[in-house]
Amino acid sequence: MSFIFDVSRAKPSRKLAKIMKSCAKANGCDFIEASIPGTGYQRWLSGSNKGEPFNSRLSITVGDAIDTAAKAAWLSAELEGLNFRRGVL
Repeated sequence: MSFIFDVSRAKPSRKLAKIMKSCAKANGCDFIEASIPGTGYQRWLSGSNKGEPFNSRLSITVGDAIDTAAKAAWLSAELEGLNFRRGVL
């Protein structure tokens, strides 16, 4: 069973999406983007569901990694514009 977090309809730039995918993969998660008929673009992160407190820790760890990498690539303003909710389920 998967633990799904950071679900959003805000579309990141290609560069930020690449960063998000890399950070997710480094932490054993997937970064998924989809164009769903009737709802349009959606993205989310998905990892192994190990229950609490592990799910919360995973969300925070991946969020911190994305935040750090985005700042290093000068993309923190874009990340804020996407309302990226680090560590929020």
